[in-house]
Amino acid sequence: SVSPGTVVNVPSNVWHEVKSPQGARLITIFSPGGFDRYLEELVALTEAQYADSELMRGLSERYDIFEV
Repeated sequence: SVSPGTVVNVPSNVWHEVKSPQGARLITIFSPGGFDRYLEELVALTEAQYADSELMRGLSERYDIFEV
């Protein structure tokens, strides 16, 4: 639990999630950058590629994004 104004640094390869039952504003800074490239790759995928779990796992790992 954190209070307003708190800065939280999440290192690479550490699972994390944000929940705010009351609602909140969140500013997220990705460092190093690259999340935008991940999104660009996602948009370019075909439905078949998106359904390919191996391809998706590789893409996610390349950008340090891990799904539950």
